[in-house]
Amino acid sequence: MLLPSSLARCLPEDFSGAADLTLPEDLRWIVEDRIAGLPRRTREALLVAAVAASPTMELVSSAASPGTALEGPIEAAVAAGIVRLEGTQVRFAHPLFAAGLYSSASPGQRRLAHRRLVPLITGIEEQARHRGAGGGEARGGSGRCAGRRRRTRPAARCARGRR
Repeated sequence: MLLPSSLARCLPEDFSGAADLTLPEDLRWIVEDRIAGLPRRTREALLVAAVAASPTMELVSSAASPGTALEGPIEAAVAAGIVRLEGTQVRFAHPLFAAGLYSSASPGQRRLAHRRLVPLITGIEEQARHRGAGGGEARGGSGRCAGRRRRTRPAARCARGRR
């Protein structure tokens, strides 16, 4: 059984997501053992939820299994007590489950989850974070300016909006 005081010590004060959390080995083993019992499609969907800043059923469904419904896999995670649904939001029952999913995924699985989110995210900063974590270029502005820089325009002039 995980004691609340043990769990609290594992979370940094500025915790902002699964990638920010490193679990002690014994705690990681307990969390990963619980997650390992879930079906593969459920773990894939939950990895997307773990890397998204604000996962919704629609976002997770679109990113995890394009073209297929995710109700079954998410329901399995809800039944297992890993996540809960709050309206359309997918919330982990505890941040340790998100961290366990992230740490148990291979680097390739993590990159794929991030890459799948890039076209679905509208915020520039979050999109850049997923692009960078997915192995792509993490540019912080519009692609238009980035393209200009490559064609010889200095970055400062492009950033100021000069043509």
